[in-house]
Amino acid sequence: MGTLYVGLDVHKVSISVSVAEDGRDGAVRFLGEVPNTPTDVAKLAKRLAKDGDPLEFCYEAGCCGYGIHRQLTELGHGCMVVAPKLTNSMSTAPCGFSFKVNNDRGVRDEHGHA
Repeated sequence: MGTLYVGLDVHKVSISVSVAEDGRDGAVRFLGEVPNTPTDVAKLAKRLAKDGDPLEFCYEAGCCGYGIHRQLTELGHGCMVVAPKLTNSMSTAPCGFSFKVNNDRGVRDEHGHA
């Protein structure tokens, strides 16, 4: 199928999770929230990797530090931590798909669909 891109909105207590499938026509969907604990992050990565597709995670740097980055890379997944000043509300995924990030309401495509 290809790479699965996973966007994380990290907070002290919870993490909002959205995914985008590889390719220009790949589906983009909001998966929901998971608790911000190492156990739950590992469960999330295992669940998303069940089909054997490579996972590429991305989240905005903030007060929660780089623990999630270290954990995901130790599990063998790609993970990018982005500086808040270098992001804007309209972004382009590595697969070339443009999407709008709307904080806790998930990732929306250029037409506003979740």
